[in-house]
Amino acid sequence: MVIYFILIGYVLILPFVLRFFIKDDRKLQQFVALFGMLGIFLVLGLKAPTVGVDISGYYDQYYLAKEVSWSNFDYVYFEKGYVFLEKVFSKSGISFQGFTIFLYGVECTAWYLLISRFSSDAMLSVLSFICYQFFVLSASGLRQALAMAVCIFAYLFFIRDSRFAKVIGLLLIGTAVLIHSSAIFFFIIPIIVWISTRFAAIRLPEIILCVVIAFVIRQTVWIFVNNLIKEVDVNSSIALGGSFLFQVGIMVFSVFTYDTYYHFGLLRNHGLNTAADTVELQDTLEVRLSVIAVAALILLSGGKMLRAAMYINMLLIPLLPNMIQKYRRDQRLVIKVILILFLVILFYKDTLAVNQLAISHYQFFWQVLA
Repeated sequence: MVIYFILIGYVLILPFVLRFFIKDDRKLQQFVALFGMLGIFLVLGLKAPTVGVDISGYYDQYYLAKEVSWSNFDYVYFEKGYVFLEKVFSKSGISFQGFTIFLYGVECTAWYLLISRFSSDAMLSVLSFICYQFFVLSASGLRQALAMAVCIFAYLFFIRDSRFAKVIGLLLIGTAVLIHSSAIFFFIIPIIVWISTRFAAIRLPEIILCVVIAFVIRQTVWIFVNNLIKEVDVNSSIALGGSFLFQVGIMVFSVFTYDTYYHFGLLRNHGLNTAADTVELQDTLEVRLSVIAVAALILLSGGKMLRAAMYINMLLIPLLPNMIQKYRRDQRLVIKVILILFLVILFYKDTLAVNQLAISHYQFFWQVLA
């Protein structure tokens, strides 16, 4: 367990240490993102296959793939894209440790590019990655972690002002679906990007309508998934706990900040604040995504597909700090301290204290080999 608190402490002090060498704020954030994700990569890449409940299944299946013919993809329930990838590595004689190091390298590179480009507070974004679900998922859920990384690359293409780039983004999402079927949920992102480039103001009816639609189409979505994509367990009831309240808090904070900063009325457009001549696309995206994240929890709650909501949350990680940045310096400090304390407590309570995915009993891979 100690190694995780060392990792958190390392991320927290990065901005203060790097400030001695880097004076430019933008470059500072990029280097904090770089060294922060490098630290995460080392912890993930050097861990033993015993760290994470699901990882042992991936370990056994990886070496089974070496013995199975190239034409056989039906011997396991994994998606064919992931099976093909592990066959390439296993049949090449690369160890499972080498395979996971490659996967974590791709994942951390994607997160670094996302955070370094869009976050105004890379330390807070990297800390959110560690404390809010993503680090735990990475330790064990290889397929979805890789699919999310591919979706991040897709997003980096979507926001370019180029049709060719957008086509590449769509193809990357299709690739991610072949790795983990939950990535199909990410197809909603091009729609949100398109809407946000044309309609900056967020209206109250839009927020209400989004939440209402989630309740209305919930049952239809589950039937569609079970019949046409993949049969998954689902509870008919909607389970909305602490995670939902946290997501609602992010949405309320984002909408309030956006409305106050840009002087957009929730019911009608009052115009722009004198501090900003135009609305930043990423700000509009952050608010809409925070609303979609709440709707996703309503829509997907009660079954294994709830993990698909993480495809929305992962984009909030670099964008949320930009909302915090719009407050005065003393207000920012208070908000950041409260958020950091909450994230660390959440990480301990929901991950370490309950030994979630068995990641708290950390071992390096050479300790197992010995």
